[in-house]
Amino acid sequence: YSGGTNLFTYCDFQNANTALSLSADGNGPMVTTILNCTFSNCVSQAIYAVAQAESPYWPATQNLVIKNNILNNTSNGCVINAFSDDSTHEGWAAANGNLVVVANIFQNLTGTALVMGVNVDITGSSATIINNSLVNCRGGVNATDPWDAVVEDNIFVGCTNAVMDSGSLSRTVGYNDFYGNATNFTGYN
Repeated sequence: YSGGTNLFTYCDFQNANTALSLSADGNGPMVTTILNCTFSNCVSQAIYAVAQAESPYWPATQNLVIKNNILNNTSNGCVINAFSDDSTHEGWAAANGNLVVVANIFQNLTGTALVMGVNVDITGSSATIINNSLVNCRGGVNATDPWDAVVEDNIFVGCTNAVMDSGSLSRTVGYNDFYGNATNFTGYN
């Protein structure tokens, strides 16, 4: 839970529903780094991270770095969500996330490699997705407002939907390689 720093290095996660589940609430930002790990045969997702504001006074922040890992034969690779418990929209503290995904291999995923989702009362969240290989994934990168994603220098091969966008933000997508995908871009002009 939040208010701390987590480091996972050289771990091998196999045959799990969700290998890592990280939850940030209003007790301070959660900072997690995942380096040089292997995830395989995860039924729901390899990594699930959430920032959840639970009161009017404490924002929730999820800071997540995923670097140099292999995610193979799972459903979704990484799902990161940010939301508030304030269904009335009456000024509760906001939730946000900061995601950095660098030099990973996502392969043979029946779901989406990177999913950035939201609920209500979310402030700007950033994602930097650089130098990854996404091979034979149903989905590549799926970003929804207010996630402002930078997707650069990645390789997308054999994906059903390589890069998906929902919302009005103009996400930066450039210098990527696309080969043999059913659809390279969904939600872009």
